[in-house]
Amino acid sequence: MRRLKRMLPSQQTIYELGNFAPPRIRNIFKAGYYRARWDRIESDALIINGIAKSGQNYMKVLLSNYIAILVDNRDRPTTHQESEADIIPNNRDSYLGDAPYKTPHFYFDALPISDILTGSSTRFLQFCRGRILFLYRNPLDFLVSYYFYKFEYRKSVDGKYARPGEIIDIALDYYLRHYLEIRAIAQTTNSLKVCYENLRIAPFTTLHTIIDWMGLPVNTHTIDKAIEFSEFKKMRAEEDKVGVLHYPDKNNFKGYFTRSGKVGDWKSHLSDDDVEAVRKKLAAAGLSLDNFIIEAPESAE
Repeated sequence: MRRLKRMLPSQQTIYELGNFAPPRIRNIFKAGYYRARWDRIESDALIINGIAKSGQNYMKVLLSNYIAILVDNRDRPTTHQESEADIIPNNRDSYLGDAPYKTPHFYFDALPISDILTGSSTRFLQFCRGRILFLYRNPLDFLVSYYFYKFEYRKSVDGKYARPGEIIDIALDYYLRHYLEIRAIAQTTNSLKVCYENLRIAPFTTLHTIIDWMGLPVNTHTIDKAIEFSEFKKMRAEEDKVGVLHYPDKNNFKGYFTRSGKVGDWKSHLSDDDVEAVRKKLAAAGLSLDNFIIEAPESAE
């Protein structure tokens, strides 16, 4: 039996061989490789997949607080650090790259989902049988937030670009590729698309929808408490205390990860010409800026 096992091709070899096959056959190879390696982890889990700077960390803290209150009756906020290190530690991008998968928190023993996984890579998501929560943001606020996170606040590239309007092509090429992948994958999987703007403008309604879709018990008092415990100002206070959140090289970062969080922040940073350039970029990809929420209404929850 051992001799036979040595003679059989490995999962990795099968996957690599699939790269030389026609597209339809290639997908069969990829699906088989995925199911052999990752299906047992992801088939009963929630995957949070987000375009960068679209509220993935805020979503993690919201769900960590909701679950901790629901299961453990926790009466204090769960911090971003606790969420990332303890309750939701598994990053999908990391373990797809062969990093160790960590045992889920014991809270999940009491829930209908086995774990919550986060990440930005869309690799193999088209084969996933679990729930996928897709997060995105309007392209104008994304552009501004991406500029500060990737360039203005990083000491190693400080001064390379003077303002967000100078990185429209760089930022939106990434944004459009990810957004269009999300849209395609969502058509054939158990997915929910949520925009960051609704998380900020209507947090109760949006979180209620997400929790119900996840199959978790819905408790309106717990939703209110989770939102209170996850307030932007609490995450900013945590960052003031421990340093920049969600960035491994703190010595290379000079600002806040929790920079603004506002819907419509783009109005302070983009010119009319910048907005028009974004419109044209979206139109070339078959999208319209008018289909996104680009500013908060006067009345919100």
